[in-house]
Amino acid sequence: MKFRRSGPLRVALTLAAGLALAGCDSAEDRLARHLANAEEHLAAGAPEKATLELRNALSLDANNVKAHMGMATIYEGQRNFPAMLAHLNKVLESDPTNVDALVKVGQMMMLGNRLDEALTNANEALAAAPQDVAAMVLKAGVSLRLGNFANAVELAQAAIALDPDNPTAHAVLIGERLQAGDAAGARAIADDITTRAPEDLGVALVKLQIVEQEGDEEALIAYMREMVSRFPDQVVLRRGLAQLHIRRDEFDLAEAELRAIAEAAPDDPQPALAVVQFLNSVSGIDAARAELASLVESRADKAPFEIALAELDYAVGAKDEAKARLESMIEREAANADVANSIRLILARQFLRDEKREDALALVQTVLEADAANVDALAIRSALRYDAGEYDAALLDARAALASAPDNAQLLLLSGRTNMRAGNADLAGENFASAMRASGYAPEVTMEYVSYLRLRQRSDAILTVLAEAVARHPSDETLLTELAAAQLRAGDWVGAEETSNRLASVDKDTAQRVRAASLTGRERFDESLALLGELAEGGEGQDSTLASIIQVYARAGRIDEARTFLNDVLTENPANARALLLRGFLSASEDDLEAAEADYRAAVAADPTDPAAALTLARVLMSKGDEAAAIAAAEEAIATVSSTGMLRLFIGGIHEGARRFDEAIAQYRAMFEEQPTSLVAANNLASLLTEHKSDDPEAIAEAARISVVLRNIEVPAFQDTFGWVQHLNGDSELALRHLIPAADGLPDNPYVRYHIGAVYAALGDAAAARPHLEAAVATGPEGFSRYEAARGVLEGLPPAQ
Repeated sequence: MKFRRSGPLRVALTLAAGLALAGCDSAEDRLARHLANAEEHLAAGAPEKATLELRNALSLDANNVKAHMGMATIYEGQRNFPAMLAHLNKVLESDPTNVDALVKVGQMMMLGNRLDEALTNANEALAAAPQDVAAMVLKAGVSLRLGNFANAVELAQAAIALDPDNPTAHAVLIGERLQAGDAAGARAIADDITTRAPEDLGVALVKLQIVEQEGDEEALIAYMREMVSRFPDQVVLRRGLAQLHIRRDEFDLAEAELRAIAEAAPDDPQPALAVVQFLNSVSGIDAARAELASLVESRADKAPFEIALAELDYAVGAKDEAKARLESMIEREAANADVANSIRLILARQFLRDEKREDALALVQTVLEADAANVDALAIRSALRYDAGEYDAALLDARAALASAPDNAQLLLLSGRTNMRAGNADLAGENFASAMRASGYAPEVTMEYVSYLRLRQRSDAILTVLAEAVARHPSDETLLTELAAAQLRAGDWVGAEETSNRLASVDKDTAQRVRAASLTGRERFDESLALLGELAEGGEGQDSTLASIIQVYARAGRIDEARTFLNDVLTENPANARALLLRGFLSASEDDLEAAEADYRAAVAADPTDPAAALTLARVLMSKGDEAAAIAAAEEAIATVSSTGMLRLFIGGIHEGARRFDEAIAQYRAMFEEQPTSLVAANNLASLLTEHKSDDPEAIAEAARISVVLRNIEVPAFQDTFGWVQHLNGDSELALRHLIPAADGLPDNPYVRYHIGAVYAALGDAAAARPHLEAAVATGPEGFSRYEAARGVLEGLPPAQ
């Protein structure tokens, strides 16, 4: 008998069957499926989809090696190296002999100059896989950096025997030849690998460095033209060629390259605006204005070029004309709210530059009334609130903007700065790192993160960050100079010399100084002096060159030669301020304070704008016991020097030592007003306000505002100041969290011991308070201005049990 099932019943049965089948899948089956899907997505160039699959895999098996390796690969492609390393370390926890993970972690360690750890990884990888080419190349690279050239060559050649076209192994051989001074040999290797790997950009860039080092600019231009032809999508190469033409005053050729870039991207206004900037710098404002007028006529989207005209007016001082042009555009675009608002924000930025904050805020509020989530408007209001010290409100605006634009580098930078001022140092670090990645390691953004890392004393991270930034911007002078300086500080003499070779193409003098410092580090003093002597004869950067020469003599223990050299310089030019200052240093190091004072006074007379000369004079006067003369010299210099911070710190320190606290506070306050990002100024001012103005509510409120920047800085003196401010503001528990590490770091400082003892007493823990207060009081009243206060708290404790 036939019967017909209803539609819904058929669906229900189908679903039930499907669910039954799904229920048969084991966790292992689902894991394998997620891993296979991720592999397919990666092969198809879809990392976002691969990431979802890999996260699903890790939810099933948190230690799955394949999933962690996949995530590491994705993060490596995104240049998110901290996240990459986190997954690689997870791999090594589960599989300590995983060769791929060992090599990748080793490569990052080598970038960060952690050469011993990188060598350990390379050895462990080779122990697990003696014929692994990547492990061989890693060890060869580390050996080269460590100066073990024979081992580096042997390993590189072994790698090439297994993989003849391996570019990194050839780069090691090139590096060894350059270290040996065999430029021709290095060039031959580069020519060979370039021929066999013509599409490898990394290989081409290695050869470019060698061609640059050879100093034949005609050959360099020819090779760069060849690279532009071979790698037409690499706009940076054509820009580099344009910059080379500019350096040679070949402005027509430079303009042709810049126009070619603009013509290749007709829908992007930025390359066309780069042509305008070039014309403005080379041919003047009239040429730039004519170019912009032509672009306004020819381009469908005219707004970027009309805005550029307004910015050009503003830049040359025609501010009323700029304002009128922008206001006209706003009126004309009234029907197009988005365009009108974007122009309002440009005008608001001009108002900001003119310190017209209320006018800027009014425009921003108009935009936000129409579009509460406008990213640029929120960013400007955040900046205004930051400048006003309203850090919580500034962060709210920045976070709201980032919700819509999470990869906006400028917003991330603003968040980082604000978090630093609000005392959220860890969050600030995350912001700065994200900003750097979002900007593609733009030099100015990278340097802001480097400044943060320097503050946190993360020298290993600084090397890694700068190495990656230089890899992306291989001709940037600032990045190359900073990388070389970081390598020199780390004692990576070979790495610094390699960087100097790249730096030579953009700043030959600085490159030569770096190479000289590298030679000094390896105690090759005569070679270093010869290089510096060539620079001195050239007359460029005389001050830094003189200082470098004296440092080499001092490092070599040849003080008499240093003095003879300076005497010769001063015979030729008796008013050479730097030479006078350096000779004064030599005299002071030999306790000849009279001679030092004479040279320092002459240096100040020769260059009254130099704060270093004034400060050294004041210090030598203080060393002679003449406090009044020291203060007078420093105060006189404040009127003429380019920066007063160190002089005010010096004067404040003298007043503080003499217990003239009002005078010291005045100096530290002036220093903080000139340098509002100075942690030392903030610490010293807040510390004195809380110690000696603790009965003044306004002073305590000022100390609280100032000390916020010290909150997460792991420096004992800063932790003490911040903690004591919190106690005076009623939060003794938060204070204690900062004072405990401060007391651990400064166990002999009576002020710190008094502070932590007083906080323990306030929290009712007399047993913990007593030893700290006893230690503070044991110092005595002469060296401890808060002696009576500490004794009062100690005597107020209940009797010991």
